Amino acid sequence: MNRTERSRAGMGTLCVMLSALIFGVTPIMAKWTYAGGSNAVNLTLLRSLLALPVLLVLALRQPGGLRVGRYAALPLAAAGVLKGGTTILLYSSYDYVDVGMATTLHFVYPLAVAVLAWVFLRRRLDAKQAVGLALGLGGAALFALGADSVGLQGVALALISGVTYGGYMLLVECRLGRMPHFALSFYLEAVCVALSGGYGLATGNLTVSLTPAAWLYSFLLAIGITVCACVLLQVGIRYTGATRAALLSLLEPIASVASGVLFMGETLPAGKAAGCALILVSLLVSADWRR
Repeated sequence: MNRTERSRAGMGTLCVMLSALIFGVTPIMAKWTYAGGSNAVNLTLLRSLLALPVLLVLALRQPGGLRVGRYAALPLAAAGVLKGGTTILLYSSYDYVDVGMATTLHFVYPLAVAVLAWVFLRRRLDAKQAVGLALGLGGAALFALGADSVGLQGVALALISGVTYGGYMLLVECRLGRMPHFALSFYLEAVCVALSGGYGLATGNLTVSLTPAAWLYSFLLAIGITVCACVLLQVGIRYTGATRAALLSLLEPIASVASGVLFMGETLPAGKAAGCALILVSLLVSADWRR
């Protein structure tokens, strides 16, 4: 590896780590918006809506602009529904379990991708993935042991969010991978706006009666996650490769657990700590180191 390649690899590593830290810390802001009058559905809508103008400008600056292929509309809509549903589920889980625990449980999505690809695309589930799946399920079980009904609801919401996110990633890989990044992000967030807005109106969960701090945190979430973290991750993947980027992204649940303990006074009992460790080990075991 020459000097230029080492420099790019170092830059890519830094970008992925920064992306993971942003993803890991921002759930704390979600909890803070709840304290200011928001909720999971309302925050999902605001996070997507506030990011749309920025994504529109970025998309129009890319070659091709907002043009969509003839057969991309339906996959785009389906991916947007899965992405929006994932956000609502994950944000809803914060009402029942600590943000660090929820993020770690959500991080079963790489295993969900492997299982869904095996079920729907007949991709072979190799021995490492099978072992990783077993360890991940064991980690989830440790979270559930001893939890009351409220805690179990939060565990279920976070785990289901990992499955829906896995479905979203697989759909993007198979049907939408060639779309320009910012155009894809713009359309996905537009579908999220429609989904969360419609669901919020139907359930009465939408409100604009937020404190100034809640509005600020909502805006920071929109820019921090939808624009900054996603762009950093894209650059990191370009310079380090998808597999190394995925491994470095394991900083996300660790950062989420740490920020919950530091900023929210959340506790980390031994059983839950063991569950976190098992899920992280499951991802390391199932990763393809050959790529």
